[in-house]
Amino acid sequence: MKKILLLALLLNTAFGYAQTTSFSDDFESYSAGDLIAENSMDWRTWTNASGIDAPISSEQAFSGENSLHIFAESPANPGPMDIFLPFEKAFDQGTFHFEMMMFIESGAYFNFQGSTTEGQTWTFQPEFSTDGTVAINNSENAAVENVDYPMNEWFKISVDVELTLNEWVISINDKEVANFANVENRAGGLNLYPLAGHSYYIDDVIYTHDRFLPANFDLAVLAGSLPPKMLAGKTYPVTGVVKNLGLTAITSYDITLSDGTNEITKSVSNITLNFFQENVVAFDDPFFADPNGASDLTFSISNINGEAADDNVDNNNKGANIAIVVPAPDKSVFVEEGTGTWCGWCPRGAVGMEYMAHEYPNLFVGIAVHNGSTDPMVVPDHDLGVRTFPGFGGFPGGVIERAVTSDPAAGALESAFFNYITQPTVASLENHVEYDDATRTITVEVSATFKEEVSGDYRLSAIVREDNVTGTSNAYRQSNFYAGGGNGVMGGYENLPNPVPAADMVYNEVSRALLGGFDGQEGSLPSTIAAGETHSYTFSYVVPSDQHPENMGIAAILLRPDGTAENAKLTLYPNWATQSSVVNVQNHNAFKSISPNPVADMTFIHLDLESGKNVSVQIFNNMGQMVLNRNYGQLTGGQVLPVNASTLANGVYHAKINIDNEFVTRSIVVSK
Repeated sequence: MKKILLLALLLNTAFGYAQTTSFSDDFESYSAGDLIAENSMDWRTWTNASGIDAPISSEQAFSGENSLHIFAESPANPGPMDIFLPFEKAFDQGTFHFEMMMFIESGAYFNFQGSTTEGQTWTFQPEFSTDGTVAINNSENAAVENVDYPMNEWFKISVDVELTLNEWVISINDKEVANFANVENRAGGLNLYPLAGHSYYIDDVIYTHDRFLPANFDLAVLAGSLPPKMLAGKTYPVTGVVKNLGLTAITSYDITLSDGTNEITKSVSNITLNFFQENVVAFDDPFFADPNGASDLTFSISNINGEAADDNVDNNNKGANIAIVVPAPDKSVFVEEGTGTWCGWCPRGAVGMEYMAHEYPNLFVGIAVHNGSTDPMVVPDHDLGVRTFPGFGGFPGGVIERAVTSDPAAGALESAFFNYITQPTVASLENHVEYDDATRTITVEVSATFKEEVSGDYRLSAIVREDNVTGTSNAYRQSNFYAGGGNGVMGGYENLPNPVPAADMVYNEVSRALLGGFDGQEGSLPSTIAAGETHSYTFSYVVPSDQHPENMGIAAILLRPDGTAENAKLTLYPNWATQSSVVNVQNHNAFKSISPNPVADMTFIHLDLESGKNVSVQIFNNMGQMVLNRNYGQLTGGQVLPVNASTLANGVYHAKINIDNEFVTRSIVVSK
C-alpha cells in the first residue's frame, strides 16, 4: 500500500507549483480474512457504518497473494458491503488516471463519487452484467456505451480524465471502450458496492493526478449538447460549452457547429469570462437528425477577443461523433418496470419511464408492474413474472423486451431503447378496442400481420394499463429515498418528503390486468404462419369500479417461442374508437332478448335479422376470460342461438353479440 505526494518545481506560476498525487494498494500488507476498513488508514465503510466491511481474500489475486472480495448477501439482495476510498481531494482540474484489476464471478458494480464525502454526487458508475457486458454509465447514470468484458479472468479497467476539458476515457485491458463528457466532472472517491447476486475481486488499485498549469490566453471548447445517439426525424436543441483556461479574460468569440458540409455559427460578445469560468451558449437553430446526414460533427471556436486564435489551438475544436438511429418499420420497444410504493429507490424508475414516454410516445410501450404486500396496485401474476425473471436484481428493476434486465433510470432505458428499436420485427400489430359502458367491458382484438414465414409457439398477450392512478389511503404513499436531495436530483422527488403523501402521488402506466398470462395465450396463433397472413385473438377485461377506462391503454404483445417479446403495440383510450371499424351500440333492431336470465343450464339469444348478417357470439367471465366463442356465419330471419351455461360457475358473464360491423353486449347471470 502506498500513498505518495510528489512536488515538482516544473513551473512557478501564480497558482503555485505543479503537483502530482499518486496512490496504490495491492492488498499485500493485509492478511486473508482481514476487514479492509477495519485495518486500513485509507479505506473506510460508507459513512463509517458498521456491518458492511469487506474481507481480504487469498482465493484470487492478480499480483501477490491477496485481493479484496466484494460480494452480495444473497442472489436477491444487494449489499450489505459498501466500501469507500476517498481520493486525496475532489479533483476537478488537471489530469486524473485510475486503474484496477478485476475478477468478476457474477456481476459487479462500482462508482466514483464527486466528493471526498460520500453520498453527494455520483460521477461514473459502470455496471457489469452476468451476460459478459458492461454498461458504461456517466454521472446521470446513462449508459454511454455497452461493451463486452472478460468474465472469470483478471482484466484491467482504466479511467483517464482530462478534467480541465471534461474528457472521460474508459479502457478495458488498455483498449478504449468509451469516451464522453460528464455533467458532474469531478473525481472524489471510489465506492465498491455489490448489487444483488454480485461477486467480484479487485487488486492493484492505482490513481494519479497531475495539476493543471494555465497559459496566458487560452479558450477551449469543452462540449456540445448533442447526445451520441439520436432518433431519426427528431430535432434537438444545440448548446456549446467553452471554458477559459488562460489568465486573460475572454470578452467575445464565435462558436460553429459543422458536419463538413453545413454549418451554423453563433457569435458571443459583451461577456467577461475569467480564468476557469465556463460559458454555455445556445444556438439559434436546432439540429435535425437527418438519417442521411453526416455522423462526424465538430464544434469549433474562432475570432476570440477579435483575434484569429489563442495561445493553444489544440483545444479549439471538439469532435462529436453521433449515430442517427432509424427505427425498424412497425416496431415498438416493450419495457416492464418492477416497482412498489414501499420502495424508496423506485422514484428513479418512475422518472425514467416518464422520460421515455415523453420522448418516444409512439415507439415505447411501458408498463409499471407493482409489487409488495401493502401496495394497492399489485397484479399478482404480473408481479410474479417480473420479479422472478432471470437476472432481475431488485426494485426498481427493468425487464426489456422480456430479454434482458436493466436499471430503469432514464439513461439506461434510453440506451436499451436504441439497441432494440432498430431490430426488425416479423409481424406488425394492431389493436381493435371497444368499450361497453353498460357492462364496463373492454374487448380487444389483437391482430398480427406477419412479414415472413414463422413456425413455433408464437403467442399473443394483452396488458391493460392505467394512467393518473391516485388514492387517498396511506397505501398510496410512495417511499422516497431522494427526499432532501442527499441522493441527487430525481425529477422533483428530491423536493418531496419521505414518504410522499398519497395526496401528492399520481401513478402512471400501472399494470391492471395481464390477459393471456405472463407467457402469452396458448393457442392464440397457429404453429406455422406464412408471410402475409394475419391472425387475431380477442381478449376481454371487465373494468372494476375503482378503475377509470378513460385513463387506460391496451398493450398488445407478440411473444416468441422462447418467451422474449417480438413486438408491442399500445392503444390509448382516446384512440379506441378510431382503431376499430366495429360500432358499439347499446341497442340493435336485430337483437330481441336473452332468456331465461338468470340461467342454471341453457339460455337462448333471440335475433330477428331482416337480411343476411354475419353473426358471432363471445361470452366472457368477470376476469375478462373468454369462456365461449362461436361464429355462426351469415344468418337471416328469426334465430335462436343456444348458450350452454351448465359448465359455468355462478356469477355474472358478458355476452358480446357481433352482427356484421356492429355489436351489442348484455350481461348473463348464472345461478344454480
